[in-house]
Amino acid sequence: MFYYCAKCGNIKKVTLKGNEGVSCEVCGTPMQPVPAEYLMPNGNFFKSQDVRQNFISAIQSSDTYDPEIGGKKEEVKREIEEEKQQRIQEMNQTDLPEPQWTLPQQRSAGGEHLHQSHPRPPGAGGAEKGGNGGDPGGLGRRLPPDGRPRNPFSPAGSGGGEYPLCGLRVAQRRH
Repeated sequence: MFYYCAKCGNIKKVTLKGNEGVSCEVCGTPMQPVPAEYLMPNGNFFKSQDVRQNFISAIQSSDTYDPEIGGKKEEVKREIEEEKQQRIQEMNQTDLPEPQWTLPQQRSAGGEHLHQSHPRPPGAGGAEKGGNGGDPGGLGRRLPPDGRPRNPFSPAGSGGGEYPLCGLRVAQRRH
């Protein structure tokens, strides 16, 4: 929702979180909501730039408007933004202590040697030929004794139902 300052003519869009008041960042005066006749139905936009200019003219012609403060409004806003940027720069340039990175010690139950290779006996799987236990090329899968992969969509011996369109198997409940 848009709020305006009757003293300096400052207009800003504010989202309130409760019953908090809005004060003008230029002069500190409490701000008032912009009347609905100047805004779109949702209150997030002015109806047009002409309507906005008409509203600003109405503020400037009121008795509460101070032309001295209103004339310097943009200057004051620029100074406030420069101070804010300066504070951000100072915060970014302060020397923060370097983080101390420590790696945890990894220990295994068998001793201090972690990444030792463990040779496998022949026929225990792997890419070697002969004695691979029905694992063609060492891909980590076993084949039935006839050496042919079974049909994953076959209900024979599956022990569960399946959704034939997607190939998912589900356990069947016994009632």
